[in-house]
Amino acid sequence: MLRICEYMLVSVIIPVFNGEKFIKEALESVYAQSYKNFEVICVDDGSTDGSSEIIKRFRPSLIYQFQVNKGQSAARNAGIHLSHGDLIAFIDQDDIWLPDKLKLQVNYLLDHPDVAMIHSNISIVTNGSVTAQELPIIERHRSFSIFDELYLGNFVNPLTVVLRRECLNAVGLFNEGLRRGEDYDLWLRVAANFKIGYQDVVTGIYRMHGDNFSRDAVKMKIAVLNVLDKMKTSYPEHVSQIPKEKINNRYFKLNWSIGYEYFCNYDLANARRYFLNAVKFKKASIPLYIYILSTYLNVHMIERIRIMKRKIRKIR
Repeated sequence: MLRICEYMLVSVIIPVFNGEKFIKEALESVYAQSYKNFEVICVDDGSTDGSSEIIKRFRPSLIYQFQVNKGQSAARNAGIHLSHGDLIAFIDQDDIWLPDKLKLQVNYLLDHPDVAMIHSNISIVTNGSVTAQELPIIERHRSFSIFDELYLGNFVNPLTVVLRRECLNAVGLFNEGLRRGEDYDLWLRVAANFKIGYQDVVTGIYRMHGDNFSRDAVKMKIAVLNVLDKMKTSYPEHVSQIPKEKINNRYFKLNWSIGYEYFCNYDLANARRYFLNAVKFKKASIPLYIYILSTYLNVHMIERIRIMKRKIRKIR
């Protein structure tokens, strides 16, 4: 049986922006926790729907603050500034925690005092249907020192994170200059300075839907590129330990996929820009050169080529 230490106060930070569809379920999942020593801080980031009315129904058991819209980073930081807990946990307005999430993670941090942050697995639900029962972390991510692997791909979901306040005091809060990728930026800073733990268990449900902020693939990937560049400057001693081939492959895939998204939307100038960036990291890619040349065609010619390709596929 797990040991539960109820004196460890957990501050649960919930940024909200026009979340009336989901916020009630998110809050209910927090209050259904088997671990009871927590406070809830909801920061309403300028909602114009009925979010505030729903949240206020949970008073006085939560702290509610409204602010003009400043973005998710600023909302999370405002919540952290209002909090009092030894530990900080995050849940977004459209996520759901499983009942033992806090109990499992608080006990882990009690048993591992040298670990600054813990994360775990999620289930994914799309439009009410489970599309992935769980997303386990592959074996190589289970080390306490995860900066290298994290730099090569973000595998930490905010809804599974609990971290120590002292950790944030050391590395800083979320970067309010980032509208996307701010969580990835923070996890990398933590990983560069502290041990990070992992539990191979599902602790929450991530809901995929049309309003997900992270669904804007191009802007998210551009944000990731910016975070990676920042880490090269902030932690060169860590980045230099990663094999150059792996870093080049990471940059190649990001630039290639951004270029392809622009190309599919006929934004040929931006497509060419990111395709050319991709070449810097992997010169031996014939398909990439074909796409670069295609960006010099006009939109009508590209569309005609696509129609021909579709016809050829049907014949086959």
